[in-house]
Amino acid sequence: MGRHPGRYGSGHRSGRYPITTNTVAAPSGPVRTPRGRERTCDQCGATYRSIRSNSRFCATPCRKRAHRGTAATGGPKSGPGTWSPISRALHKAGYIGPIGPVSSRVAKPPTFGLLVGPRTAHEELAYQFNRKGWGVVTREEFDATLRADGIRGFTSRSPESNERKRWQDRQRQRLARTE
Repeated sequence: MGRHPGRYGSGHRSGRYPITTNTVAAPSGPVRTPRGRERTCDQCGATYRSIRSNSRFCATPCRKRAHRGTAATGGPKSGPGTWSPISRALHKAGYIGPIGPVSSRVAKPPTFGLLVGPRTAHEELAYQFNRKGWGVVTREEFDATLRADGIRGFTSRSPESNERKRWQDRQRQRLARTE
């Protein structure tokens, strides 16, 4: 009754199919390569793999946003995938990270920023590039690359907390004027 010995073994009730991959023999053992072809999500622009030929969305949230009528973001998601090698190296070293949005309820893309001072980040980058023989990165080139990739400078607070502090200061000033 609902059970079938077959692909899953005896007694398995699930109607879902397992994810299948092609196995290629290699000297170190079998290597699994993903099946399906790469597609681009119609909602967020992310690249994903799908076995189905009529797949349009990378995940359920994107599918739901599209069916609710939320405007598509169009291009690829911002982040390490679209950055220059300089920003990727700093991100890999842990000197660049997400600094916003503070709340997961905010539907804004993540904001990335330097997690250390710019001098420290530039020195680390120069060390990495010198060690790998990639050449010298000037401070001007470093700053221009961070601006082009949309990475904010180092601050002790996030942009949202800076805005909240300004709002609190304005409220405090209004109360002082009315007294």
